[in-house]
Amino acid sequence: MDIAEQKKEIRRQIKAQKAELDAQRKQAMSRQIAEAVEQMPEFAGAQTIIAYWALPDEVDLNDAIVRWASSRAVYLPVMVGRNLEFRQFTEVAGLNSDNGFGIGEPTAGRLLPPGCHVDLMLVPGIAFTAGGARLGRGRGFYDRIMQRFASTFKCGIAFPFQIVGSLPCEPHDMTVDRVVCQ
Repeated sequence: MDIAEQKKEIRRQIKAQKAELDAQRKQAMSRQIAEAVEQMPEFAGAQTIIAYWALPDEVDLNDAIVRWASSRAVYLPVMVGRNLEFRQFTEVAGLNSDNGFGIGEPTAGRLLPPGCHVDLMLVPGIAFTAGGARLGRGRGFYDRIMQRFASTFKCGIAFPFQIVGSLPCEPHDMTVDRVVCQ
């Protein structure tokens, strides 16, 4: 099996496990993961954070993002062609999900200024290893932005069953500095 087939199989397996997760358990685990993020020393000192607005199958940090945005600059990705730019989150009412993926994107917040220092990046994924290898959805969006923010502390966000022993990796696959899964 080649690398692309291996990745496809892992995505299929994780998708099946996510489908078994009921909404109540998903929310409870998401709250615990958000609390674990808040306990990280890298979070304590972070004034500028890149996060993500959760898709239905991802760890849901949305309530935490609303809290964090009251005291920190929290930026969310906005799709622009095949790339992501970042706009500051200001309120849930200012999110638009008419982007083909159903991802909540801020419409009114200011853009992340070029060259702005980002203290912490919270990164979703399909699977991670304990050492920080990451498998995404397969389009390379996060690999490209993690390269762009090379000096930023990157934290993978996952449910416990998304942690696997090993992942097939290619040269363009980026790793995270830590994985929080509870």
